[in-house]
Amino acid sequence: VGRGYDAAGITPIVRVPEPEPFRVCEYLDGGARGIVAPYVETLDQVLTLVGAVKLRPLKGGRLQECLEVLRENVNPQLLEQKDRTGVPTSDICTVLESKLGTELTEYLRIKNKNLLLFINIESVQAVASLPVLLSVPGLDGVFIGPADLSVSLGVPRQWHHERFHEAVTTIIKQTCSKGLSVGCHYSFDKAIEYQKKWVAEGADMIIHSSDVYLYTGALKQDLAALKPIKYGATVGNDTTGECGRAETGEDEAPASELDV
Repeated sequence: VGRGYDAAGITPIVRVPEPEPFRVCEYLDGGARGIVAPYVETLDQVLTLVGAVKLRPLKGGRLQECLEVLRENVNPQLLEQKDRTGVPTSDICTVLESKLGTELTEYLRIKNKNLLLFINIESVQAVASLPVLLSVPGLDGVFIGPADLSVSLGVPRQWHHERFHEAVTTIIKQTCSKGLSVGCHYSFDKAIEYQKKWVAEGADMIIHSSDVYLYTGALKQDLAALKPIKYGATVGNDTTGECGRAETGEDEAPASELDV
């Protein structure tokens, strides 16, 4: 499926079942061009994800050496900065060039330039760790998971609660300060109103609904309209309750035929 979307010019972004690097590589091999890793809370998780998406095909000890260099370059106090060529100083290949050399660095840059990495922020611990998580070179942005976030905040699925909106606003502002993309996968009550609100706060992605959610919503509406219809209800101009049966007098067989 991923390769089919890619061939059609649509960037396939896949939410993997867990933030595990080997699973990530499987989806990339299958044609995914973007990865969304769920329930990320720690620096180690982000580092291993960056290694799987932005440094492939490096593996083993060489990859671990690179991840240690990235760890040393994590600076939550710095906002987005760019060098004289306009390339962010947090660009992963810029950070690793002295370690890998120019030739290998350029190879990795070209090979992985169209791959995207997003992390799901959906817990109190993740929000508290956000300045560190966002400082890892190679990360492209954040998807906010509203359901799990609301549960972690102690206000499960209370979409209008002040605590929920404060957390979403905090995530948006901190992510924007790092020059990364951010959006909330929200399709519940007041979805359009809240998406507009978050865009005004700095969100640059609108993640609205899903195929299953849209299908079930439309089906529920149809069923709600169909259920009240009973046998014998008016259909078109028919009020006979016979569903439009024509009264031709041909329902009964002639007596001569019955006698045969």
